[in-house]
Amino acid sequence: MNIEATIKAVIDSGTDALHLSLSNLSELPKSIKLIKNLKHLNLAYNNFTHVPHDLAIYTELESLDLSHNKIKQIPEFLTNFTKLTSLDISGNQIEELPEFITKLTQLEYLNISSNKIKSLPRNFSKFQKLIRLDISFNRVTTLDNLTELQSLQELLVCGNTLQSITKNIGYLKNLNSLKADFCFLCSLPDSLAELPLNYLSLCHNSFVDYPEVINSLPKLIDLYLNNNCLKTFIPNPSLERLTLNNNRLESLPDSLLKLKNLQDLSVNNNKLTTLPHHIGELTTLTNLSLAHNYIQSLPDSIRSLRNLYFLDLSFNQFQQIPPQLLHLFQNSHHGQLTIYLNNNFITHYPKLYLKFRKNHEPQKFIFLHDNLINFKGKLPKFLKFPKKIW
Repeated sequence: MNIEATIKAVIDSGTDALHLSLSNLSELPKSIKLIKNLKHLNLAYNNFTHVPHDLAIYTELESLDLSHNKIKQIPEFLTNFTKLTSLDISGNQIEELPEFITKLTQLEYLNISSNKIKSLPRNFSKFQKLIRLDISFNRVTTLDNLTELQSLQELLVCGNTLQSITKNIGYLKNLNSLKADFCFLCSLPDSLAELPLNYLSLCHNSFVDYPEVINSLPKLIDLYLNNNCLKTFIPNPSLERLTLNNNRLESLPDSLLKLKNLQDLSVNNNKLTTLPHHIGELTTLTNLSLAHNYIQSLPDSIRSLRNLYFLDLSFNQFQQIPPQLLHLFQNSHHGQLTIYLNNNFITHYPKLYLKFRKNHEPQKFIFLHDNLINFKGKLPKFLKFPKKIW
């Protein structure tokens, strides 16, 4: 549907929403003035170099998406949109967020990510209804202006040169999600413990020591610490998902076994040589990813992980298919299980596995490509040697 047809359809139907994203626009079509009572406007992914002044008549707007254009400045007439609850100006070329924008006191969702903004307005505290704020990938160096946002639940600050989280972050009493990847962080303030966080992402930072304050977050469910320099960690017992890819871990602590609700554990690309002897106590695990380590064998207790759907042991040091995996095939609590053992040093295929040829379940597979096996004879259906899997 072309632009004019889209606008006509909105007029004829009497709807209050107009979507003109990806329309190669640099100016608004004149026919847009025929739309009455417009409340939701999407102009994302166009070629606007400025916010069209023709929008000034739409004072009833509740949501405005101007993301991924070439806009450099925010015009003051936006303050006339007193009912605006959602504003997305991400992916533009904005260098300054003017003070007058804080007059949009009804905002609940504000996305200013991927611009060139160096600082936030002093009166940012006026956004008392703000629920979600994304300032990622700008040039912001401090979060001090955000600490009075009492309604804020989700904060994204990735890709800024913060180096530290403001010590007053504990004032954000309703914050349940914090994403601070690529921020050059090496420590966290003690006040973080005062937050009701259930989601915390700190990937691609400079943590050498595991921040102990994380374990003072009783509601934390999801923790992501990929691409740091961690050698040890003591996990928060409330976690359900834990990701520690691309660190320097040589072992997993026994305290990991206290995570009685852990469902997903990913420790790819570390320096692990063994797994905890009693890893089988993590009976709630459904996904376990241990690729790109130095593991040669598995503890017998791993056969107790009967809820697994996915087990990645690729790019390790296995010289044979671990016999414990046979038990997993036979005793999993469901009919789906995928195991990756590709890119190891496995040289032979135990005859014991041939018993599965007639009775294997169709959703259970072991991937063995890029090993040293020279298998002769008919291959069991559950064994896979694909040349390409992507």
